[in-house]
Amino acid sequence: MNVAPSATMISMKVAGIRELKNKLSQYLRMVAEGEVVLVSDRGEVVAQLAPPPTSALKAEDKLAHNIARLERSGAITRARGQLTLGAGFPPDSSVDVESVVDDVRGDRLR
Repeated sequence: MNVAPSATMISMKVAGIRELKNKLSQYLRMVAEGEVVLVSDRGEVVAQLAPPPTSALKAEDKLAHNIARLERSGAITRARGQLTLGAGFPPDSSVDVESVVDDVRGDRLR
């Protein structure tokens, strides 16, 4: 197989055309998670499936893409279990937020 080494090759799979056709959904999931899939025909790489450039993604898709990339690289680990908030959550509803904001603004003018 003629695949030139590259410093940017992080995670690449190679699939023949028949295998790709038979397992297309599986390979597309890999690509959606950030992997690159090289497609070979008789041992020769003829195509590459890769995620779209992040500039083509919507903001929420960019965030999900970047989180998945960081998780794959080991830079982050997703939290497990239930999130519990400390005292003061939910905020005390007896506090008049508008008057607090007015007080803060008034302090800035003094």
